[in-house]
Amino acid sequence: METKEFTSSQAESMFTETMEKLGFSVTASAKGGAWGWSLESSTDHRKHSESKETQHSQAELSYFCSTKFSYIPLASCHFPIDQLHFSKAALQELKCIEDLLGQPEDPDRLPLLRRRTEDFFCRFGSHADQGPLHLGGIYWWKAVSEGFQREQLEEVKQQSAEALDAYVTGSYSGFGVNVAAGVDVSDAHSKTGSQRANVQNLQTKVQLSVAHTGGPPEANSLLEWKAGLVASNQTWCVIDRGLQLVPIWDMILFNHRSDFKDPLQVANCLKDSYAALTGLTAQIQEGEELLSAQEEARVFLEDVRSWEVSDPEEQLKKLRNFRQTLKEQVCSSNTGQENADF
Repeated sequence: METKEFTSSQAESMFTETMEKLGFSVTASAKGGAWGWSLESSTDHRKHSESKETQHSQAELSYFCSTKFSYIPLASCHFPIDQLHFSKAALQELKCIEDLLGQPEDPDRLPLLRRRTEDFFCRFGSHADQGPLHLGGIYWWKAVSEGFQREQLEEVKQQSAEALDAYVTGSYSGFGVNVAAGVDVSDAHSKTGSQRANVQNLQTKVQLSVAHTGGPPEANSLLEWKAGLVASNQTWCVIDRGLQLVPIWDMILFNHRSDFKDPLQVANCLKDSYAALTGLTAQIQEGEELLSAQEEARVFLEDVRSWEVSDPEEQLKKLRNFRQTLKEQVCSSNTGQENADF
C-alpha cells in the first residue's frame, strides 16, 4: 500500500499517467538517466503548455488530492539481453542514421545527425528495460478537495486523510465501496466534538472515488475485483518494473550487427549523441572488444579452411591456443559467452 498527496490536478494526473506507463519504482526514482525515463519527460509535455490561461486560472483555485493504491503482484518476468530487439520502425530509423553517417563530411552533417538521433530518442527512447516486470493489478482510492482557502490546507489534509482511511477500511471489510462521490464530511468533523473553529467552519466536500488498473473492469467492489484478477491472467497488466536498462547502442552490437554495414560506427554515433544531449557519461560495454574478437575468429577460420594436413599436432596446438586467446577476449568483454563454440 502506497500513499501520495498532490496540491494540483496537473501533478496528480501526471503521476497517474506515469504510473500507468512505467510503474511506481520508475516513477519514484527516475529523475534523469535514460532518455524519456524522467517523471517529467515520461508524460506529454504538451499537456503542460497547451493552455497557459487555463493553468493560470486553475492555479488560483485550491486543490488537494490524497490517493492510496494497493499493488497485487501475481507474476514477474525478466528479459535477457538477447531477447531485446528493435521494432521495424526503430530499425528503419537507425538505418537512415547510418546512411547519414556514410555521407561525405560537411559542416551540416554533425548537427543533422544530432537532430536525427534526438528525434529517435524522443520517439523510441535511449534504453530498453530488462525488468523485472511485475504483472497483476492496482486498486486506487482517491479523496479530492477543491475550493478552500490556502491557509486551510493542513486542515483539509487531515479531513481528507480521515475520510480516505475510512473509505479504504470499508473497502477491505466489504462495506463503503459504493459511497457516492461528493460526500460532505464536514458534518462528521463537527460531531466529533472538535473545538477548533477552523475545522468546524471548514465546509469543503471531499470527493471519494475508486479506480483500478488491470483486473475485471466490470467489478463493483474490491473483493470482487481481486477475485477476478486472481482468477484470470488475461486481466493482468504491467504494474511495476525494475530499472535494469540496456542502452540501444549495446543492443545494436548484441542483436542487430547483421542489420548494419558498420554496427560499431552506428553504436558510437548514438552513444556520443546521447552524451552530448544529456551531459551524462555513456560508454559501450561490450562492443569494440567483442567485434574485434569475432573478426579475428572469422579471419582465423578462413585460414584454417586452407590448411593442408602436414603437422596435425602443431595445427591442433594452434587451434587450442587461438581458442584460449579468443575465450579470454570474450570473457574480458563480459558478454557471458565464456563457452563460445568455434
